[in-house]
Amino acid sequence: MLLLGLSIPSTRSGRPGIKAAVAALVFAYLLLGCGDAGIVIVSFNSGLIESDATCGNGGGQFHLRQAGGLTVLVVLTGSSTVILANGSSGTCGDLSANTPVTVSGSQQGDRITARTVTIRST
Repeated sequence: MLLLGLSIPSTRSGRPGIKAAVAALVFAYLLLGCGDAGIVIVSFNSGLIESDATCGNGGGQFHLRQAGGLTVLVVLTGSSTVILANGSSGTCGDLSANTPVTVSGSQQGDRITARTVTIRST
């Protein structure tokens, strides 16, 4: 039997062994589960920055309005990278209102912890 890409050995009757099935489910939970908030999704989101980013202490945040109208909070950490439209490195201070950006990072609900914010040319 194939479950989540794992081959589960069968018993003599041709049905999967219960211990193997439970082990596969535990493995899948450990693989997909993360902390107390559930699954973390690595996402790529595009949209417009709603208002100038709030920056400080090596990080910052801004609200991103996506094409469908959904707004998410983008959080910048000390390891986040900002890339300007010309390809050079930028900072949180370069993220201003109505700037089109693409954000990649981990998303939990309506919050994205940015790995990379790329400013798109208008």
